[in-house]
Amino acid sequence: MESFESILNHLKAVKKKQGYTNAYLAEKSGIPVSTINKIFSSIIKNPKINTVIAISNALNVDITSPNIENKLNLLHNLANSYNLSNDDIEFLVSFNLGEDVNPLYKVASGGEMSRFMLAFKSILSDVDKIETLIFDEIDTG
Repeated sequence: MESFESILNHLKAVKKKQGYTNAYLAEKSGIPVSTINKIFSSIIKNPKINTVIAISNALNVDITSPNIENKLNLLHNLANSYNLSNDDIEFLVSFNLGEDVNPLYKVASGGEMSRFMLAFKSILSDVDKIETLIFDEIDTG
């Protein structure tokens, strides 16, 4: 499992090899150039996870491992580097066979999100204290 520092070092190396400027990365990633400047000059030691992912996407670098277990471990390690609790979870899903996993909130339609929540609540029903759940128009999103 890669450390957070090694991921940033890898992104720095790719940026240098490809000859990208911080301004170019800012334009491609939507991250302010001042933030990118601070990250690559190590002024910001622990940038936000979403910022690192946006920069890696702009560089066309997959900072995650090829299987979901390792992706969850990576997120867990990144969360620990920020002293976040284990309650901070991001669901990575693939709704179609052969597709890469992506964050649920980015790829799910309203209907898919509703069905995912229904399945999730069904799984947790044994430990959840709520006796009745009402899903209005669950299939319409």
